[in-house]
Amino acid sequence: MGAQTIDSIYTHFRASFKETPEFAIQYYRQNAGVLDAVNKFSSVAETRYFTELSWHYINALFAKDHYNETIDECDRRLQLIDRHIDLFNDRSIRDNWYHGLVFLKAMAAYKLRSYALATTLLKQLLHEDPNNDLYHKWLRDARYGRRIRIIHAIWALSAVTLVFVLFFEEFIPSQQAKLALTIGGFLSVVWNLGYEFYAKRNFRRKTS
Repeated sequence: MGAQTIDSIYTHFRASFKETPEFAIQYYRQNAGVLDAVNKFSSVAETRYFTELSWHYINALFAKDHYNETIDECDRRLQLIDRHIDLFNDRSIRDNWYHGLVFLKAMAAYKLRSYALATTLLKQLLHEDPNNDLYHKWLRDARYGRRIRIIHAIWALSAVTLVFVLFFEEFIPSQQAKLALTIGGFLSVVWNLGYEFYAKRNFRRKTS
């Protein structure tokens, strides 16, 4: 039997394909010696095969809730694929499998509450496919997650400020400073209530 190639691994994968995470992970790991050692593709077709094989493997990792590994594997493979897009000067390699890898990275970032990264990736995807409803939904969720994180941070800051004023006033150097801290704490509460109402109302309206 000759040495394995990306072409032969891909052909056997399609012939024996089972739509389960276990199959994708097991098949990829059985051929990891070849696939993980790849640093150069001989053709556009080989690049596409590698991209599709990578998507099935990483999608299985995502399905198993391995979100950090999903991001790491996407980064490694996208870097290699992007280099060959430039080398072959062929942007058609950025097909559905390629965009699927970027989307997996975005979803994994969202699951890890890295909302800024998820938002950036989803905007990139929408630049390529502006009418994709799934991208729009995940982008709304990511933006909402960022807003909720801001709300929680301000609640914490407001609570710390008011507790300090109420229970540690002997450490406050003057009445003016105490008044400023009190007003600042209450204004933060009022602003946060309004922002939280806006964020939740805006999210409900867009998802209704």
